[in-house]
Amino acid sequence: MNLFTKSLVMGASAVLIGSAAYAQSTCTASFTYTVTGLTLNVTSTSTGVSGNTQYAWTWGDATNGTGATASHTYSGPGTYSVCLLITDFTTCADSACINVVIGSSGIEDFSKTLLTMNVSPNPSNSQAVIGYSSTAEGEVLLEAYDMLGNKVAVLEKESKPAGSYEARFDTQGLPEGIYFVKLRVNGREAVTKLTVLH
Repeated sequence: MNLFTKSLVMGASAVLIGSAAYAQSTCTASFTYTVTGLTLNVTSTSTGVSGNTQYAWTWGDATNGTGATASHTYSGPGTYSVCLLITDFTTCADSACINVVIGSSGIEDFSKTLLTMNVSPNPSNSQAVIGYSSTAEGEVLLEAYDMLGNKVAVLEKESKPAGSYEARFDTQGLPEGIYFVKLRVNGREAVTKLTVLH
């Protein structure tokens, strides 16, 4: 679901962003997170942002937050769709969402697993190289999704030691549009946007 086609209500003010106005957005939304008990801590890793960029978070439990870094405490365990919306109201507007699992005990220790990921070239017309790294050994799952959330490719699914890696993604057979590449290791996730142009 595209956050630009909906209104995001933050307290008494509402922000409505039309996707047509930002057809050539200059920024890409992404973030990392950690969970301690029932508290989620998020940090924007978005690119192409400026000092005027505003950050809005939806926590997946009908509450919202703001800021490049933020935290939220959930009332109980579950899976929550956490989304980041960034905009400077001129040339930058993008969103990224991650499903965050708060375990049955409310405790998930991700402190030993930090992820980074980048995609180049972006936009891609034939093949993209996804560079990623993890600070811990674990089961690596690297997947690509279209704008509707349909999985279009499983790029890697295997156990790997900590380190930096590259995966190649053949985009020739994909329709033009925006896709999301999701990396998951030890319960941590990172998501980045990939534009396909032919």
